[in-house]
Amino acid sequence: MRYLVNIAYDGLFFIGSQKQSEGRTIQGEFEKLLSKLFNEEIKVVICSRLDAKVSAKDFVFTFDTNNKSNISISHIKKFLQDSFGTELLIKDIYLVKDDFHPRYNVKYKIYSYRIENTSNFDPLTSSHSLIIKTPLNIKKIKEGIKLFIGCHNFVYFTKDVEDKNTNLCIDKIWLKKDRKFIYIKFKGKSFLKYQIRFIVGALIMFSEGKISKEDIVNALDGKTSSTYIKKKVDGNGLVLEKVEFNKGYKL
Repeated sequence: MRYLVNIAYDGLFFIGSQKQSEGRTIQGEFEKLLSKLFNEEIKVVICSRLDAKVSAKDFVFTFDTNNKSNISISHIKKFLQDSFGTELLIKDIYLVKDDFHPRYNVKYKIYSYRIENTSNFDPLTSSHSLIIKTPLNIKKIKEGIKLFIGCHNFVYFTKDVEDKNTNLCIDKIWLKKDRKFIYIKFKGKSFLKYQIRFIVGALIMFSEGKISKEDIVNALDGKTSSTYIKKKVDGNGLVLEKVEFNKGYKL
């Protein structure tokens, strides 16, 4: 039996979603809890490898079990939720087809990066935002966003590229702004390690006049440039907002 678990969590309480040798991770914590509940070794498969400090409103993982004890879904949900405080919410649990995979069956993902662009930042929200005290040029950021939409070589917007395909497509990028925050949102099927954080860094530098449009275009063509500055913003402003799957996977 293959179960899908849908959660939301605060990334400040975890060192990432993928299991590591030390520290709390989403994959590691749930493998321990589910193995204890089902009294068998449980392996968790996650939908995305999120970095430390990155949060999620819509995160998915799957696990398989024989479930010989006939443990109900409501009991699984209660057991898991009781194991966490307000740092994590169990949104839903249900059965899926045996061939469903939370990464390979993704239709698209939506990420959001939040910037608090003010000198009078709010300490109650600053831990989940990138604080930039000097005014950003929103017009320039919108101009820069257009350069990243579509299919490009993102080799200069990631890390650990050995044996990885860096040619990917971003379906949509858009900017939303309210009285307090700037949100830069990304929609695509898959993203490379640190890709969004490097893109946001490039957009900020472009806004500040530290890199040119030509620098970005050349970088997206995989060309080196002596004037291009690579900047990775912090992970605390990044949130996985939505994971959408191709239809027909639920039982």
